[in-house]
Amino acid sequence: MTTRIGTKITQALVDGRVNQSEMDSLIAEAKANGKVSAAEKAALMTLLRKHGDKIDVETKAALGSFLGVVIGTTPVEPPTDPSIPNDVFEPRRTPFAADAIETVFTPGDEARFMEYAALDEVINARKADPKTYPPESNPYRIDYAVYNLTDKEVVRKLTEAAKAGVKVQVLVDSKSIAPSKWWSTLVRDLTAAGFSYAPSQAGLSAQQQRSTQLIGMDMPGIFHLKARVFAYPDPATGQIKETLLTGSYNPETMARHNDESLHRITDQHLIDQYQRAIESMRDGKRVTNTWDPECPVNALFTGPSAQGPRPTDKIFELIDQETELICLSVFTLRELVGSDRTKLINHLKAAHERGVPVVVITDRKQSDSVDARGNPTPGYDNDKTDELLQKAGIPTYECINSASDFSAMHLKSALFGLKDMKVVTDAGNWTYSVMGSGASPYSKNADSLLFIDSGKLDKNETGERYLGEMLRVLRRYGSQSADQPDVETLIAGLQKLPHWPQVKVDFNVVARTHLGQDVYVTGNTPALGQWGESGPGLKLDTDPSTYPNWRSAAVELPLGTKLEYKVVKRDAAGRLDWEPGDNAVLVVDPLRDPQHDELEVKDAFNGDT
Repeated sequence: MTTRIGTKITQALVDGRVNQSEMDSLIAEAKANGKVSAAEKAALMTLLRKHGDKIDVETKAALGSFLGVVIGTTPVEPPTDPSIPNDVFEPRRTPFAADAIETVFTPGDEARFMEYAALDEVINARKADPKTYPPESNPYRIDYAVYNLTDKEVVRKLTEAAKAGVKVQVLVDSKSIAPSKWWSTLVRDLTAAGFSYAPSQAGLSAQQQRSTQLIGMDMPGIFHLKARVFAYPDPATGQIKETLLTGSYNPETMARHNDESLHRITDQHLIDQYQRAIESMRDGKRVTNTWDPECPVNALFTGPSAQGPRPTDKIFELIDQETELICLSVFTLRELVGSDRTKLINHLKAAHERGVPVVVITDRKQSDSVDARGNPTPGYDNDKTDELLQKAGIPTYECINSASDFSAMHLKSALFGLKDMKVVTDAGNWTYSVMGSGASPYSKNADSLLFIDSGKLDKNETGERYLGEMLRVLRRYGSQSADQPDVETLIAGLQKLPHWPQVKVDFNVVARTHLGQDVYVTGNTPALGQWGESGPGLKLDTDPSTYPNWRSAAVELPLGTKLEYKVVKRDAAGRLDWEPGDNAVLVVDPLRDPQHDELEVKDAFNGDT
């Protein structure tokens, strides 16, 4: 760039001295020049991406107008290959509702039933509607864009839906349904039911792209999305109701034994964003990522033609800004490299060195390339990311899910902070194939990542769900990493952090007593008397209208507390009648039931009724 404006842009990129007035001056000179080259425009976009935090919204909007791109509040680079159509997404026009995301986890929650219910909603609505619709305007739709599909019940319901008149399209990674994958019967099952099938999206006409019911998605890497969209008209209003399911959870038979996440999303703008990205991948268009810092939820998509903000850079920003807590639970974790060539381990190490607790959980089959019994997998190398993290002093736990040879700790999530929690989650692993590496944004895999500002979205409810899940995973697998800190000691230390979530717990106990007896709950925490060391425990009360039900006032306990307790009857002389048998054990996590903000513990003394 030898022009005067080009020289100024280059110098600004080199020395990094950028402020509001300098950027305004550069844009004004570029407009006045009127002959800014494509290279200079791209350099302006790079300058804004690297130093956008120093520039106001109006200047960003002016630059977007000048460059002829929709940038929202974050710049989107122009396509590097003009032969690929650019699919620009419209900005948000409605706020994101607090209840627009529901999160479940396996194996504790039954994610498959959430999926079956979404399929049944569309099927039942279609069967109740006697109208017929042409394919292009059918309001009853089920769209799957997934890595693999082996759940026979899902396949059965998709077949039922198509026969009922629902427009069904299934996009699945071509490699997972290749003839060499003898265990995959998806092509056989759906084509036998009358589904049209294309082994690849390449070469399909626009009409075929829209109408073919089963398409193998042929990617340089893999088609790794886990998205399903369900749509039908509300019988009462006629308005289209749409639901998105997405997460780490594949519609596979074995996934129910994995540690997984699945989100039910009803925000229309986010659903449209996924739908447009999926269609762009199918149709050979460029996927355009945007970022809205005012919105509590942003989605970023990856793939060979994805452009805009990069997931790695956003993750590094979250790590660098964090002062309270960082927890990663990622199936495949590699040494990511940002667009500025900095590395994941260096960012995590810097956070650890400035006093931020950092905890990492990953799947040992991926980190060490071993099978379910710990034997080396031929042809695969032992990745060193976990060893480098441990060497940096960061507790790093490697998990083997032994439920089957093919089971996994399959979460792809991270939690940042306590006072204002932020979550990174969804389908994407933390690998080069997903996120690219260094200055190159190229990624082989088609994937999606959700960035959720839970403090802004739902007063940390989603964040606390993820925190509780990470503690559960730690407890499930922590003993497998004998060289790492004891899990209960680690959790006890984390629970002392400022802003650690507290949970209201009350006890509702059935106990039949003699005159003069009271009922207590005593246990392993100070609130329950520390097994009598600091008092008799938590006193319960009753009255003639509620007896033999005894109830306590609510006490606050740290989220994730592993509570052991017994019900005890105590008379006026202090004599104790202990409930026989083993201690009752529960983990304090009310968000397993998101309809309640308290945890109600129901019990009975020795079977009293």
